[in-house]
Amino acid sequence: MCYPKNPFFEPRPESVKATLPASSKGRRQRSDGGAIARARKIVEAISQWNQSHTDDTWAVTRGLLEESFGIHRQAANEFLAQSQSWIDEIHQSAGIRSVRAHNRGKDVNQLKAFVEQTLPTLS
Repeated sequence: MCYPKNPFFEPRPESVKATLPASSKGRRQRSDGGAIARARKIVEAISQWNQSHTDDTWAVTRGLLEESFGIHRQAANEFLAQSQSWIDEIHQSAGIRSVRAHNRGKDVNQLKAFVEQTLPTLS
């Protein structure tokens, strides 16, 4: 079946995406390493929290990074894979045995406030 030519339609010579500069295609890149660098700083702050709050420790999980601190799932997974031995050490030193269940039912607001206060001091 052949449709009649629409007199009001003029095809674009190039798509809008093709005319954008190469640097603006896809996701924005940050010079500081982006989400993975931010995740590393967050985990450093959580480690400090665990050392100073031995009765209220937190396990480093993808859910914590993603849901509480806004780290993108793919970046959180990549960071956790790269840093697994370091995170295991953090959990061991804090006495965390069951990572999956450790954070359940806890109020994350105090931890979030501590992390946000600590982030600027971390390099």
